[in-house]
Amino acid sequence: MSIYNKTSKNILLPMADIVSGTSIYSNLKFLEKSQWWSLKDLNVYQNKKLRALIRYAYRNVPYYHKEWKKIKLNPDDIRTTADLTKIPIITKEDVKSNFNAFKSGNMSDNKFNPSSTGGSTGEPLSFLCDWNAWSIGWACLYRGWGFGGYNVGDKIVTIGGSSLVPSKRPSFKKRIKDRVIERHLGVSAFDMSEDNMGEYCKIINKYKPLYLRGYATSLYIFAKFCRDNDISFSTLRGIFSTAENLFPQYRKEIEDSLGVEVFNEYGVRDGGGHAAECRMHSGQHISLERSVMEFVRDKENVSSNEMGSIILTDLHNYSFPFIRYEVGDMGTSTGECCSCGRGLPLVKRIDGRITEIIRFSDGTMWSGPVLTLVFAKFDIKQYQVVQNDEDKILLKIVKGNTFSNIDEYNLIQIFNYHVGKHGSIEIEYVDEIPVTKSGKRKFIISKITN
Repeated sequence: MSIYNKTSKNILLPMADIVSGTSIYSNLKFLEKSQWWSLKDLNVYQNKKLRALIRYAYRNVPYYHKEWKKIKLNPDDIRTTADLTKIPIITKEDVKSNFNAFKSGNMSDNKFNPSSTGGSTGEPLSFLCDWNAWSIGWACLYRGWGFGGYNVGDKIVTIGGSSLVPSKRPSFKKRIKDRVIERHLGVSAFDMSEDNMGEYCKIINKYKPLYLRGYATSLYIFAKFCRDNDISFSTLRGIFSTAENLFPQYRKEIEDSLGVEVFNEYGVRDGGGHAAECRMHSGQHISLERSVMEFVRDKENVSSNEMGSIILTDLHNYSFPFIRYEVGDMGTSTGECCSCGRGLPLVKRIDGRITEIIRFSDGTMWSGPVLTLVFAKFDIKQYQVVQNDEDKILLKIVKGNTFSNIDEYNLIQIFNYHVGKHGSIEIEYVDEIPVTKSGKRKFIISKITN
C-alpha cells in the first residue's frame, strides 16, 4: 500500500466523513475485520442486528406494525434469520403503494438521503436511505473491490452511468470524493460507438488506472473493441463487473482481451444486498453484515445449489426498512465458505439481470443498466425500450401521477442525445407492460441486435 493509499484511507476518508456526516471509514475498518470471522460468529452478529431491526420496525414503521398485527406476529417471534419465513414478503408494488407508511416515524429529516433505483426489471423505485446504511453500502463496495487487490486511493475508471445528462455535473463534494479520495474517473456506457471507445482508450492510457469497472455488457463490448484494434493497457491490475450477468463468454473475452482478472460483483441499493468475488473465483461472498439474503421458491427457502428468488432484509436502513423484500433477481446459494479463509458464505450465481444490447447503424450501442439510470429520474411506473428498426426506438411508458409534458420533452432530449447520427425516438403511453412467461418484464427488446 502506497503513502497515497494510506493517506486516502486513514486521513482523507475520515475527514470526508466528518464533513459529510457519513461513516464510511469506521464501517470499512469493521468490515475488514469481520470478513475473517467464522460463519458462526457472523451469524451471531447478523441475528443480533436482525432482532434490533424487527423491534424497531414494529414500534416505529406504520406499514410493518399494521401488517404484522394482522397476522399476530410479535417482534419476539423473530430471533434468528430462520424465523424470517414468518414474515410476509414485500414487493416493489407494496413499497410504491404504501410509500409514506414505510417511513419511520422516529427519524429526523437530516438523517436520511432520498434515493432511487432504475430497477433491473423495468420498474423504478424511490425510497429513503439512512446515512449509516449509505455508508456501509460504500464500505462494502470498497471491501469487495479489495478482494481483487484494490486499496482506497487507487485510480479506477468506470464505464457506467456518467454523462447521461450533459448539462448536469456532480456536486462539489462528490467530485472531491471521486477525484481526491477514490481517484475515480467515469465515462459513459451509453455511447459505445467505435469513435467514443477510441476516446475512452486515450483517456485510460493517459489516466493510467489500476482498475477498470463497468456493466458486464459494456466491458464486453469495450474488450472486443480493444482486441479488434490491438489496444492494451499496461497499468491495469483487475476489472470489476457489475449490474448484469457476467456470462462465461463475457468473462473470457474481457480477460483475454485486456489481460487481467475479472471480479464479479452484485449490489442492490433498495434492500441492501451485496456480494463480491475474490481471487478464488468460486462464487461471490455475501455481505452478511449488511443484509440478510434469502433464496426463496414457493414461499420456502430453497436448499443449497437450488435457484430461488432473492429476498433481502437491510439490517441498517432504519428510516425506510426493507424487510423480506423481493428485489426481482434470481440466485443460487452454495451454502459454503471459500478456501480464501473468509467466513462470508458464497452465492454461486445471480440469474436475474439479463439485458440485451441495442446497436444503431452508426455503431452506437446501448446496454441495459445505463438505461435504468435515465428512467429513475422521472415519475414512471414501468417502461420498455423496443428496437423494431435499426435506427428507431420506441419507448413504452406507464406514466406516474406527476409525469408531465416537460418530463416527456426532457426524456426525449436525453435519448436524442444518445441515439447516434441517424436514430429517432418515439414514445407510446400504455396502461401496462406485459410480463414474459417467466414472470419478468423484459425492459429491452431488440429485434435487430444478435
